[in-house]
Parts: sequence; structure tokens; C-alpha cells
Amino acid sequence: MMRMDIWTCQVLMKNRESIFISCIRCCREDEMAEQDVMIKGLSDRIREQRKRIGITQGELAQKIGGGVKTVNDYERGTRQPSYGRLLMLADLFNVSTDYLLGVDADTDG
Repeated sequence: MMRMDIWTCQVLMKNRESIFISCIRCCREDEMAEQDVMIKGLSDRIREQRKRIGITQGELAQKIGGGVKTVNDYERGTRQPSYGRLLMLADLFNVSTDYLLGVDADTDG
């Protein structure tokens, strides 16, 4: 049986100058751990930063133009923010997109 790899790529612009490209190889369920770790890190960082600035999921939803369920899904790791929403979140939290994505441990935005 031939194995097929599926590549999911995201191109994210940071500060309109540099481009971060993240390609995650997704195969069978047992090989999706790498993607799960990235999503888990992103969801944890969104929740941590929301709590750090002292707002509710509802308030965050209003600020980024989404619904409470969407924010809840981001924080549970069942949904990923779009490119535009990721930029909004980074700006609101005053952190870099690299930090939110787990590429950089430094929160400086």
C-alpha cells in the first residue's frame, strides 16, 4: 500500500516584513502528534494571554470580531485562528505571532 503525505502549509506575515512559513506533515492519526503539539501550544498561549490581560472569552470574541464559541475552540485546540485573527490576537496581547505559534519563547511583539 502506498503511503500518502499531506502537507498543510501556513504563510504568516509578521510586521509586514518577514514571512514565517510553517509546514506540517500530516499522515495517519498516529503521525499527527507534531501538529497536535503545535495546536496545543497555540491554544495554551491564547488562553494564557487572554487571562493575563484580564478579559473573558466573550470580551476577546468582541475584540477580534468572532463568537464566544470560536474563542473557546481556539483555547481548546479544536480550531486554529485565521491569518488575520492571529495578527489581531498578537496585537491585542502585545506579543509576536512567533510567540503565539510557539516558534519563539520570547513574548516581545
